[in-house]
Amino acid sequence: MKSWIAILALASLASCSSTNTDNDSKQEVAGAISIQESDIDHDLKMPDTESANELVAFARGLSAKGRYNESAKVYTDIAQRFETDSKEFENDCLREAVRQHWLAGEKQEAQQVLAELEAQQSIYSYSSESQSFRNLKKLVSAK
Repeated sequence: MKSWIAILALASLASCSSTNTDNDSKQEVAGAISIQESDIDHDLKMPDTESANELVAFARGLSAKGRYNESAKVYTDIAQRFETDSKEFENDCLREAVRQHWLAGEKQEAQQVLAELEAQQSIYSYSSESQSFRNLKKLVSAK
């Protein structure tokens, strides 16, 4: 039953959307990830690190190849460096980082990102959480 819930949570969890961020501001963040040519597989293209959309596509590509840890780092970096007025984009990226850490078996890192995300939530954003993300939160928080 637990594995079925986990599969359902993973399958239906909304991933970080590629919201148009052309007019959004980018922040410089200490410790931001650095993507090297050696990190790129032959079928992944080097993303424009100034484009949130390209970085999201790159993170999805890493995840599709089972490189969940690296994908989580990219999603976290995107959430820290790109700023939107509504904060929905950043929160979507943090949710996806939680999911990627969990898939990588990094429960402690998933819990840390989840705590960061929950610290930023308002009563309105909490009420609009998807059921699939609530299921993932239960899995990540389980002892």
